Amino acid sequence: MTNVHLLDVYPHKAWYRPGERVQIHVYLASSEADALQGRLQARVLFLTEEVRHEIMPVVVPGPGIHKYEVNLYLPSERPRGYGVEISFLDDSGHRVDQRWTALDVLNRWTEAPRYGFVSDFPPERSDIAEMTEWLLRYHINALQFYDWMYRHDTLLPPEDVYTDPLGRVLSRRTIKAMIAAATERRIASLAYVAVYAASVPFWQTHQDWALYDAQGAPIPFGKEFLYIMNPGPDSPWTAHLLAQMTEAVRAMGFDGVHLDQYGEPKEGFDANGQHVDMAQALAAFIHATKKHLQAQSVASTVIFNAVNNWPIEQAAPAPQDVVYIELWPPHVHFRDLRSLIKAARQKSGGKPVVLAAYMSPSYPHNVRLMNAIIFASGGAHIELGEK
Repeated sequence: MTNVHLLDVYPHKAWYRPGERVQIHVYLASSEADALQGRLQARVLFLTEEVRHEIMPVVVPGPGIHKYEVNLYLPSERPRGYGVEISFLDDSGHRVDQRWTALDVLNRWTEAPRYGFVSDFPPERSDIAEMTEWLLRYHINALQFYDWMYRHDTLLPPEDVYTDPLGRVLSRRTIKAMIAAATERRIASLAYVAVYAASVPFWQTHQDWALYDAQGAPIPFGKEFLYIMNPGPDSPWTAHLLAQMTEAVRAMGFDGVHLDQYGEPKEGFDANGQHVDMAQALAAFIHATKKHLQAQSVASTVIFNAVNNWPIEQAAPAPQDVVYIELWPPHVHFRDLRSLIKAARQKSGGKPVVLAAYMSPSYPHNVRLMNAIIFASGGAHIELGEK
């Protein structure tokens, strides 16, 4: 009996372009005392149809863990996903062990999003390559860089090491290294941006840019943490944040932006007492962001968070690349997952849908059921981040 086992197999990129060479990482463990010859067999399937069958002779140089690369060329049809079966065969052709993986052939990652997140950017971070390789094993093809910025109103830090609004010490160099590692594996990096949040000092000097309630009072978010600004099309705040986003995408190498809002307020007034329809204002902000990034010739992928499915009627058809919905009560039932995905696809003209649906990992069976419903309904689920 041959004591060789396949430990792991996975593609070297998060997705592939039509006609591009595919490379499968194969990790193999041997407890054989001497070197032996064998073969790695790769079968690529689209559903039940075998589209490629390759056999590669290998030499296993004694005990230990060994890495091999299997190269494949796939049909040019896209978007399309494939299953990949990797087997180790002994020198007589008998199968010793077998593992499966999968891959996508796409025009853009947004055709089949598997959205993850990162949120830890300390100066001393040393596991960037390990972390991104771990995400690659789960086929994550885009990352939200959550709370990476210096301030909500001033995105880029003035120097490499800085303290963020929560008191964390972060590093611009770390963020750029994480973006570079993701790019190498064809994982997109999106900059988190809150569409209407400003620090207290910024608000104090720009109160005419702010949003107010029906009594004319400013609208805080948290205690002495942030204030809500006016995101309307003609607001100076909007022009300011668009410029901030463009500068950040260009300077850091982001592939686009993830626009966030807090679900409230749904109505407001500008500094002159004029009513601001927030649903329309947020949809207009999505339009302005896409147009501005494209005009500045920087990466222009745009995702907007429809918090608790609001304002989905206005946001879904706006020019964002993926419909993203963060669920909160009353959307707490499994049936809500399917209904929200179905409605979002209809309202958006068929765009991909990503749900941010939170469940305690202490209920693994429920988590698996939730994912099964989301995937079967044609959606995706943001749930994996840093290891």
